[in-house]
Amino acid sequence: GLMASLIHLFNHALMKGALFMAVGAVFYRVGSVDIQAFAGLGKKMPLTMAAFTIGGLSIIGVPLTVGFVSKWYLVSAALDQGLWLIAVLVFFMWTLIFERLWYFSASWKADRAQFVASWEGRSERRSWNAKQIRMRLLSTSRELINDNMNVISTCVALCPLLGLLGTVTGMIEVFNVMAVTGGGDAKSMAGGVEKSTIPTMAGMVAALSGLFANTYLQRVAGREQQLLEDQLTSDH
Repeated sequence: GLMASLIHLFNHALMKGALFMAVGAVFYRVGSVDIQAFAGLGKKMPLTMAAFTIGGLSIIGVPLTVGFVSKWYLVSAALDQGLWLIAVLVFFMWTLIFERLWYFSASWKADRAQFVASWEGRSERRSWNAKQIRMRLLSTSRELINDNMNVISTCVALCPLLGLLGTVTGMIEVFNVMAVTGGGDAKSMAGGVEKSTIPTMAGMVAALSGLFANTYLQRVAGREQQLLEDQLTSDH
């Protein structure tokens, strides 16, 4: 557990340092770090944006990155500590995340085309009835786009809370050792500190990876919803 924490601290410094250096290079070149200024930077600054992408993927913990290595060790240490609840929650959360990624990349285009075709097939689009139908189409599409998004956000919020629960359990063990031995058993106290540290680290790492993925999904969902609203025009 301690080795996993040290590896992650070192790797996290590499990942975060790479991201800050990439953003600094963008600011030096463009003069702004506003998200709009990133448009087209992949062609203007390919090496910088490649480093930024790799750093972002590492923060998430994508395989073949240093972030994945340290997170794997943390998960393994968490399982060794019996933190199956966090492991099950992370597995469930990422199952929902991959389901949303698959939906946006494979299924949403067909659904969007169906909504647009249903609206374009109307002979008129300015009456009160037409506006109500447009609202219904947008509402239905919003339900499809945001499906499981609230559950993912809830899982992200639960990860650090479960980690804190493990922290409390570990600290109770430390206090119990102090009460029995008067603080003379350093080895037992260190074991309690380890049991309180690993759950916190595991919960925070799980929440961080889910937070980045959830933020990306929220942006994609908002963009696709706005694009659909722009396509459902009331021109006649």
